[in-house]
Amino acid sequence: MDLFFANLVTIVFFITGYKLIEKAIFPMPSTLLKIALYSLLIFCCLGIASILFAIAIGLWLPDTYPVTFSYKALFICPIITIYFLFKMMRNKRLLSART
Repeated sequence: MDLFFANLVTIVFFITGYKLIEKAIFPMPSTLLKIALYSLLIFCCLGIASILFAIAIGLWLPDTYPVTFSYKALFICPIITIYFLFKMMRNKRLLSART
């Protein structure tokens, strides 16, 4: 049962992070340098937030929670970063095709 709740905590954390990032990067950056810097910023913020969250849940919850969260964060943070990089590049290409 702890593993189920640990996965639930992980899902809620990353869905919340995804929604916050999505609101924060609109309007989309227009140059390739800004897109690269935004992607680096997204990765750093997700990484730092994940580490701090894992430490926080490690203090209050059993060991299953931070271990499961940390293991999944190693895979989910880069995936979210690559997704937003792709989304920004696609949006830039669509905007440049219109003008």
